[in-house]
Amino acid sequence: MAASGFLILADFNVYRDRQTLNSQLNDYKNQVQEIQNRNEDFKKRIAQENNNDYVERVAREELDLQKSGEKVVAFIMPPQPKTEAPKQKNLWDGLTAWISGIFKK
Repeated sequence: MAASGFLILADFNVYRDRQTLNSQLNDYKNQVQEIQNRNEDFKKRIAQENNNDYVERVAREELDLQKSGEKVVAFIMPPQPKTEAPKQKNLWDGLTAWISGIFKK
């Protein structure tokens, strides 16, 4: 009886460990896929390094560079007034509003 209980407990521990390892394996597979996707993106960017239009676009958008003689125009938006989120009523607020509505009639 004790031996079968021990085997059941050991089997449960092995099952739990296997689930943990499978979960880690899936996480690692996802990380590898993300790295491979980034690698492909880098390869595409490297292939376009001789394309002047691409280099100019990257310089302007990512590095905020400009050609000599160009003027940069920046639009500053006026600050937006802060709007408060509508207050959520709790049960007590709803009950008091309902009672006050009865007496107003």
